[in-house]
Amino acid sequence: MTVADRPDRRRFLGQTGAVAAAAGAVWAAPALTSTDAASAATLPPAPNLVAAAEWTSFPGGPWAYTSAGGATWTGTGAQPDGNAYAVAADGAGRWVVAGEGGSRAWTSSDALTWTPVPVVNLPGGFSAKGLAADGAGRWAAVSNTVEQGYYSATVDGTAWLSASTPVSGFDAAAVAHSPVGAGLWVAVGPGGAWRSADATSWAVAGAALPADWNALAVAADPTGRFVAVGPGASGTGGAWSSTDGDTWTAATTPPVGIPAGIAHGPGGWAAVGRLNPIPDPTGRSWTSPDGDTWTASTTSIDTPGFGVATDAAGTWVAVGTGSRTWRSTDDGVTWTQATIPISTTGTAVAFARLLP
Repeated sequence: MTVADRPDRRRFLGQTGAVAAAAGAVWAAPALTSTDAASAATLPPAPNLVAAAEWTSFPGGPWAYTSAGGATWTGTGAQPDGNAYAVAADGAGRWVVAGEGGSRAWTSSDALTWTPVPVVNLPGGFSAKGLAADGAGRWAAVSNTVEQGYYSATVDGTAWLSASTPVSGFDAAAVAHSPVGAGLWVAVGPGGAWRSADATSWAVAGAALPADWNALAVAADPTGRFVAVGPGASGTGGAWSSTDGDTWTAATTPPVGIPAGIAHGPGGWAAVGRLNPIPDPTGRSWTSPDGDTWTASTTSIDTPGFGVATDAAGTWVAVGTGSRTWRSTDDGVTWTQATIPISTTGTAVAFARLLP
């Protein structure tokens, strides 16, 4: 299983869709979510972490796992087919896991009991790859749907409607929201970058993207700066930043390797991925104080990673291949394996609250 060949949001080709939701029980926040230290004391009771997983790499096993702090994990959901590619929390107790096949999307108020979203309430070809929330009742999902075909839709919690995208080649792998100013949504993927003020009407990036653009993940910091990462045109070492979703600047010192997940916390940025293209199974993780200069972790994750999140109070968690989950308490500089990890490939991970 690799960044390039796994059947999820890391896909390099295909068409995608965007999904948005007003306040309701369907959509929740992105895999790259976390909580600020000031609000840590108000976190919902454990578990405060959820990881999404690929069913096909562990047939019949759970597609959702929970943890109270990332050291031990418990499977909480199983389905007859399909994979879960995204997980999110809205900061108010609502969780969502989504993907393709089976029920495709599930909601939970406690991260333990999951309710499937009726397939009739989802657009045809639904296959969520990235989730984000603005913390004010608006939700968004983006997707790369090679097998299922193109779609874009919105949902108010009970019904799905068409969303506006600029062209049919909307090829996104991840989405993030910044509350700075009037608020901004940014979606990225190997097909380009897009921005939206409402998660419903999307416009392609107004400026030419860097020549090495091949973004697979994106996150925002509290100042409104977005950082996207991916393999780059050469197949390794891509990182780019933007404050408006239109103009993107390549990192001065990008990660050496293939990053596939990114998150931001008080100590800076952390990314996870793999060292080399397939078939090399070597994992890699990186840190950056500013999103521009990246350094390999002193003690890296040891198999390819696909998702990372932080509680912004000192704990970072990453998930990936080889039935691995990892924890860091020094902003991603050193990582250790969880005592009881998940049982399959982890695709995404989220803490219970969003950054402010």
